[in-house]
Amino acid sequence: MKIYLDDERTPPNGWKLVKTPKEVIKLLKTGKVTELSLDHDLGDDKNIGTGYDVLLWLEKEVHMNNFKPPKVLKVHSANVSARTKMEQAIKSINRKNENKVLLVNILNEITLDAAIKNLKYGEVGPYKVKIKVSDLTLSKQSMIRTNRDIQQNRLSKTNKPIDVLYDRDKNVLIITDGWHRFVQMLLKGLKPTDYINVNLFSYSGVNQYYSIPFGDNIFNIKTDKL
Repeated sequence: MKIYLDDERTPPNGWKLVKTPKEVIKLLKTGKVTELSLDHDLGDDKNIGTGYDVLLWLEKEVHMNNFKPPKVLKVHSANVSARTKMEQAIKSINRKNENKVLLVNILNEITLDAAIKNLKYGEVGPYKVKIKVSDLTLSKQSMIRTNRDIQQNRLSKTNKPIDVLYDRDKNVLIITDGWHRFVQMLLKGLKPTDYINVNLFSYSGVNQYYSIPFGDNIFNIKTDKL
């Protein structure tokens, strides 16, 4: 299936015209889309969204869930600045999709400094690293909510490493998956100075999906109590 996202242009022969990012994502989830061509400006950025929103969703799914993207991804937008960032997102998507063998090697343990250096230069990971507990930026709301779950015996049933995201813009490390495992370790005596094994990753458009704790919502692992 060839999908053409646009609100004004007529699609080429053999292409299906779709007018909203939501519709495109629904079709992508079927796994039947082989080629995708995107416009950026669709008439109402706030309520409808843009073609870039499709790429942010696709990038997230490829990087985190091994989603297989369409074989052909391209941009036909006349918006020069938007086109540039969309093409960068496509490069990131293709790099992950083409480097599955490389990612197996990436999962070998390396130092945190080396991993962050690579992430700053555009790699997405994941990297298997050890992180000092006190280096994490923790959400107070997530900590309290998770502790409440644990007290009600809703426990994690896996021992796999937690997932940690490195935000390139704010230079912080945040937990994205594994809150229950993390809090359970704290309750069992994990200290701020201890190190834990994590899967570390990063990708563009991070703030579209994860909220970075700030102000009163930051949990101080050294002084705050659960």
